[in-house]
Amino acid sequence: MNSRRILSISAAAILGASLLSGTAVAETAKAPAGAKQHCLYGIADGKTTCFATYQEVLDFVADSGGSPTGRDRAATLASTLVGTLWGGYSAGSTPSYTMWNVNGGCGYAWANVSSTINDKASSITVTPGCRINLWQHSNIGGNFEVRYGGFGTLSLDNQISSWETFAA
Repeated sequence: MNSRRILSISAAAILGASLLSGTAVAETAKAPAGAKQHCLYGIADGKTTCFATYQEVLDFVADSGGSPTGRDRAATLASTLVGTLWGGYSAGSTPSYTMWNVNGGCGYAWANVSSTINDKASSITVTPGCRINLWQHSNIGGNFEVRYGGFGTLSLDNQISSWETFAA
C-alpha cells in the first residue's frame, strides 16, 4: 500500500470510530454572513423590511422619525416601537421580528410574522402601554397568548405565526 492510501484509510477509521463513540463534534448551523434575520413590520404601511443586525432595525426606526442621535433618538424609539419577538430566550437573540408604528402608539393591527421568525420565537419584549396577542397559526388562528409591557418567555414557544396589537 502506498502512504496516501494508508493515510486515507487511517483518517476514515478515526472518523468512523468517533462517530460511533459519539465524540464527533457537529458544527452548529449558522446563517450565512450578511443574512437578513432581523425584520421590521411597519404597522402604518404593512411593509416588512429585513436587516442583517438588530442595531440596523433600531437605526432605521430612529432615522424614520427624523431623530438619528441623542435624546430625540431614544424618544422616537420609545414612542414608535410596539414589540419584538426574539428567536431565543433573551432580548437580542437572532432572529428577531419587530413591530413599529411610525405614527406613535400601539394602535390596532395584525399580521402574519415573517418567515425568519415563523415558529421560531421563544421570547418577546412589549412596549409599556401596549398589548400583543400572539397566535399559533397564520391569520390570527389557533391558540393564543396575551402579552403586556415588558420582557418574557413564551408559553407557545416556537409556535408563533401571527400577532395582533392593541393599546393596553
